[in-house]
Amino acid sequence: MRHGYWLSFFSLFFILSLGAGCNQAEPTPTISPVAEAPVAEQRTDEPAETAYYSLEEVGEHATAEDCWLVIDGKVYEATGMIGEHPGGEAILKGCGQDASQMFLSTREGRGHSDKARAWLKDWYKGEVAQ
Repeated sequence: MRHGYWLSFFSLFFILSLGAGCNQAEPTPTISPVAEAPVAEQRTDEPAETAYYSLEEVGEHATAEDCWLVIDGKVYEATGMIGEHPGGEAILKGCGQDASQMFLSTREGRGHSDKARAWLKDWYKGEVAQ
């Protein structure tokens, strides 16, 4: 009978010691008094800083292997489009210069298509320096 008493005592002690930690509150995490502001996502379709080019600099890129052109004050590198241009090599006439008038006067005076205008964002290089 004494053996059963001690067994019951140790069993009760064991159960109570397991439950003793359950009633304790979790430690509260400390919060820094100065919370960091979230970093704004940088858009990948816009350059971090606008580059500016003179018309003389654009003029240095006037070949089929290196073609920059200006449309409405913006500089575009169109070298990759030369072989794919639906108008053939007509794009070469604008290389190295302000091609705004050519871009706006194609297709019976209606200018380039919306698709062509959408391609411009892929070629964007910077702005014409004033």
